[in-house]
Amino acid sequence: QYARRGRFTLSDYKRKKNLVLIFFPYNLDFDGNMQILKFNERYEEFRALNTEILAIGNDFCYVKRYNLSVSQKFGGLKGLKFPLISDVWRTISLGYGIIGTNYKSAQHSIFIVDKFGKIRYTALYDTRIGANVGEVLRILRAVQYLYRRPLRVCPPEWQPGQETGKLGTIDQSEAYFGYLEWLNRPPRPAKYDSNLDRLSRATKKNKD
Repeated sequence: QYARRGRFTLSDYKRKKNLVLIFFPYNLDFDGNMQILKFNERYEEFRALNTEILAIGNDFCYVKRYNLSVSQKFGGLKGLKFPLISDVWRTISLGYGIIGTNYKSAQHSIFIVDKFGKIRYTALYDTRIGANVGEVLRILRAVQYLYRRPLRVCPPEWQPGQETGKLGTIDQSEAYFGYLEWLNRPPRPAKYDSNLDRLSRATKKNKD
């Protein structure tokens, strides 16, 4: 059970670990606890990717401490392997822009922050829809892969072992050449000019 008390700052993990930030309104919210437990089940996979998970909710630390003492089969979080953080004043939630329109609680959301402090992934969920833990792991694996390959691009639904693209290959694409052709198109005949076109042509002719 993770029961350390104290303050957490992102600088504790900078240049050391990636972070997955899980925001949820309250620990007494069944959906929030279910999502946290799903991440808890696959915590070792996150550790293998040099990643720490921080679960952040808007209720008091006393509520969280109680929740950590309740068995999982009764809806509690006993045996949680990562920190559970109280954001009762909503300062963290406001900083990440995921506070609800009523300013009462945070939205269900997930952020992936790499070890250099850059946000690599953001997802906001309806309160009735849970997160896809496998997708978060997939994004983390892509982030890890790209650390030493800054000129590569992971395509949609990329998985480790699959091919990647090369950054900067847009100049070889049909869309790029189509855009160049559009830029170099011949001017439209004057008979199709609108009043504004005629005025601009006249202005340009007077300047010349």
